[in-house]
Amino acid sequence: MVKLESFTLMRRRKKNASIVDSLPCRGLMLLLFETPSGFALFTFNGALCYLPDRMDNLWAEFGSPSRANMMVFAKGFLSFEDKSRAINGDGVDSELAGLINRWHKPGMNLYVGKPEYRMIIESVLKIPCRMCCQTVLEIMWGIQQHMGTLVDEEKSKLTKEDRLPMSQGLMKFLSNRGYDVKPEMVNEKIFLAACALFHCGADDENKLGLLRDAGLYIRDISGIACEDWDILKLAIAVKVICCPKELTDFHEVLAEDVVSKLKGDAPKYKGVAVKVCWLSTYHAVVSNHRLRIAKKKMLGSLVRKAKKAYEAEQAEVCDKVKLHGESQQIAQDHMTSVSSPTMRTVIRRSPRLNRKLHENSGEGTPHKRPKY
Repeated sequence: MVKLESFTLMRRRKKNASIVDSLPCRGLMLLLFETPSGFALFTFNGALCYLPDRMDNLWAEFGSPSRANMMVFAKGFLSFEDKSRAINGDGVDSELAGLINRWHKPGMNLYVGKPEYRMIIESVLKIPCRMCCQTVLEIMWGIQQHMGTLVDEEKSKLTKEDRLPMSQGLMKFLSNRGYDVKPEMVNEKIFLAACALFHCGADDENKLGLLRDAGLYIRDISGIACEDWDILKLAIAVKVICCPKELTDFHEVLAEDVVSKLKGDAPKYKGVAVKVCWLSTYHAVVSNHRLRIAKKKMLGSLVRKAKKAYEAEQAEVCDKVKLHGESQQIAQDHMTSVSSPTMRTVIRRSPRLNRKLHENSGEGTPHKRPKY
């Protein structure tokens, strides 16, 4: 069983190695990362850009500073009082140019975040540059989550304008698990809880191959069809085989007749079961199962709380907009009433009434206008 697992891991390493071998500089690439007050230079494994599941996994590799330090490697940082002078139409700052040239090797690609940076660096330093693809943007997003650790010389805080768009991989992970969230709702606590949940699944996936192999033995020796069992059932089954005399109640997961059959057949697995390996896998799977339940509950609570806060914030914004609009309307109405002239009512008297008024006043018949 150990040999089968080693072969699977070896095949995966061989696949990754073939990608690395096909890339210049064995896949090593440079990233010029812009910070609030300067520029940091990183190297990273360019093979990450070619893995089929890269967009699903990359975000979770930045779940902690230690993981982030295994993904990217800081090579230097330079701060500038006026950052616009570092890379502009006049060229590249000499210190920044020296930092880039020091770590760039022939054939190595340099990723940059802006088209003008690419044009200027290629023109001045003669170094081939690439605009950041979505994979590299995921890496840059991860760097921002741990900038205080990865770029400890940077003392300025990221503003809202400096922040990159939310990780597409993280949003996809939350959506696939039924969490209806907008990017504005995702905070650090949600990110870390999602990371823990992701790694529970990833650890189980790494152990599932070994337990599937154990399931083949269970089918052949005990005649129990377990092809459709989930990882927890398989883990408990190998626990029963390894420790048949334990009084632990497994009936919540396995049927009573299955438990009895596995206990009775336990001696038949001698020489087949790798007891230490199976038991360590069992403990890891059960631990992950408990952690997953806790993190799901936590993540659900955090999302509900974030959604409630977001909706309250949106309602407050709408109220302010509405109040502002009403205030403007009141002011406009007031200005209209002040600036409009007073309306006057004009009463027009008929010619007959005019004659009578003149007769009564002693003035006789009023003068008629001549007709022509």
